[in-house]
Amino acid sequence: MTVISSSRVLLLLFRRIIMQNKHDMFAEYPDVVDVEQLRKILGGISRKLAYRLLASGELRCVRIGRSYRIPKLCVIEYLTGDDVDAA
Repeated sequence: MTVISSSRVLLLLFRRIIMQNKHDMFAEYPDVVDVEQLRKILGGISRKLAYRLLASGELRCVRIGRSYRIPKLCVIEYLTGDDVDAA
């Protein structure tokens, strides 16, 4: 029996939803989000995990001074595992 972590299940769920309609995903958010908005988009992940994703480069972002700005397309790319610009 394979055990799947809850974060992996959440990621798979997001990928499935996003693949259905990439262009309208997260329409209520601006084109560039901050860390708090990112946390909400990713299902309420912890602040520590959000910063870990950004600092590691796993989720592409722009760092301005001490703050991070994340293009919404990069969030969608991270969730789907593919290049949104190519779609």
